[in-house]
Amino acid sequence: FLRDAKTINPRARLVGLTATPYRLQGGLICGPTKLLQKIAYEYSIKQAIMDGYLCPLRSRGGRAKADMSAVAIRGGEFVEAQMQAAFDQIELVRDACREIVELTHDRKSILVFCAGVEHARHVAAALREMTGQEVGEVYGETPAKERAHLIARFKGQPTQSDDLLTQSGPLRWLVNVAVLTTGFNYPALEALAMLRATESPGLLVQIAGRLTRICPGKDHGLFLDC
Repeated sequence: FLRDAKTINPRARLVGLTATPYRLQGGLICGPTKLLQKIAYEYSIKQAIMDGYLCPLRSRGGRAKADMSAVAIRGGEFVEAQMQAAFDQIELVRDACREIVELTHDRKSILVFCAGVEHARHVAAALREMTGQEVGEVYGETPAKERAHLIARFKGQPTQSDDLLTQSGPLRWLVNVAVLTTGFNYPALEALAMLRATESPGLLVQIAGRLTRICPGKDHGLFLDC
């Protein structure tokens, strides 16, 4: 199509506009060999923060670190089962959760990304034990109705309970595994904890991007890389 368009009009140009110049597969979408070859104009996250359109992001590395030395990389990303095994260690889970609870004591909404479903379930259990609060869990296999119910509660939106979904009211904690990235938008999100590793700039931008909104009552979003 583009070749024929240029045949009809040699001056034809292709213009792309995006908020995420990375892709999970393939990296940067602009380059000498790509359809989009150079950047004509760029408005960076840093500049948007300086201009007051986005929430400043304060990041902090966790004290406890997973041993990734035995985790292989396949297709440009960590092998999921091996990464989950590295993160899903009893003491590491408890240390990470203890630090998250400590650093988010003044935050009303905390979103947690985990390395796998079993890891996420252990993280959710630890958070419940440490805080005495309910912790929502969203996975790929979570039924759509239940997922929508949990997300609505996390956002503080009205919900209707039935026999299957008896809990209601605000939900402070929401744990997920690579689900609440693209398409999930909650401007009032105040803190995000990343309990997984990634080699993908695109995935990191998608996850951290959940916090680059204006946080009501907070001067910055809190990003914890544990």
